[in-house]
Amino acid sequence: VGFPAGAFKPPKVEGAALAGSLLNMGASGDSKGSANQVLTEAITGVVQIHKDAHSDTPTNVLHLLNMLKPDELKDDDEFKDIMEDVKEECSKHGHVGKVIIPRPGQPYDETLVGTILVLYENKEQTSKAREALNGMTFSENKVEARYYIEEKFVDIMA
Repeated sequence: VGFPAGAFKPPKVEGAALAGSLLNMGASGDSKGSANQVLTEAITGVVQIHKDAHSDTPTNVLHLLNMLKPDELKDDDEFKDIMEDVKEECSKHGHVGKVIIPRPGQPYDETLVGTILVLYENKEQTSKAREALNGMTFSENKVEARYYIEEKFVDIMA
């Protein structure tokens, strides 16, 4: 199903780079539902992800805020569509190694449910993605893109 045409709208910033190649996501080893499997199998206890894990300097992880509402993540089919759409959009700016979208009922800090964490191959790709995605309109929401401290991201993957 996916999002309707025009759900992703570029920010109203002159010169924002919205170019790039659509990369083959299958090569990253992160296919159909694997994010949910990894979260279910690899994370025990309550994982605390704090919004104060943002950085002013580029990192390999981008944190997308104000993009989704928790209710949009409850249905498994809708979640799968959202995950595919996010990977496709984020891949326009570089190689995406991992996408995490905390859902209601998962062992994450509730303040992060509905936000998106994207791991890029390098800081240049993350910077390019932040420039393009920050301020973009997604389903009538203005997206905020922030750099996320890599050590905090690694902690949730342990």
